[in-house]
Amino acid sequence: MIAFVMSFFLNRRRTGFRQTDTMLRKLTVYSINTGLLTSALALVVMFAFAFYGFHFVHLMFILPLGGVYTASLLANLHSRSRLWGELQPGENVNRLSPGVRNQTSAISQSV
Repeated sequence: MIAFVMSFFLNRRRTGFRQTDTMLRKLTVYSINTGLLTSALALVVMFAFAFYGFHFVHLMFILPLGGVYTASLLANLHSRSRLWGELQPGENVNRLSPGVRNQTSAISQSV
């Protein structure tokens, strides 16, 4: 449900600018990918509890669920920071060719 809501609101934020819309599409894909895994595991926990009741079979699936939620949150935050770095002009030096990168680092060291 969270992935669906995030993709809905990200889709509504489209501006018509190519670079911004590309970033919103990437964020939508990241949120769906991370949300799909967590929701699938949460559904497995729910169905295991529904079918087996209090026989503690669902604990086998619920133990890694907290870690999957944490990893999902951190993956979303990391993707947002990485995409934000792609939007910032002039700060993404890694995309430059090695010759230009050496020139820019030499200039920044002399200043």
